[in-house]
Amino acid sequence: MGAMNDRVRAGVERQSFVALFLLSAIPNPRFDAAGVAAGSLGYSLVRYWVAVVLGKTIIYPAIASPGGALAPWLR
Repeated sequence: MGAMNDRVRAGVERQSFVALFLLSAIPNPRFDAAGVAAGSLGYSLVRYWVAVVLGKTIIYPAIASPGGALAPWLR
C-alpha cells in the first residue's frame, strides 16, 4: 500500500490538476490517496474542486446511463 501512495503523491506533485482529474474520473481507491496528497502538498482547494468536479462529470453519467436504459424494463 505504501508504494501505491508514493506513486500517487509523485503524480500529484508533477501534474496536480491532470492527476486529480484522471483519478476522479475512474472509480478507484487511489483517488482518496490523491486527495490526501494534494492536501498535504498545500494544493489550492478551488483547483482541487474544479479538477474533481470535471472528473466526476465524466464518470457519473457513465454509471447512471445503463440504469436509465434498464428502467423501462424494471417496471
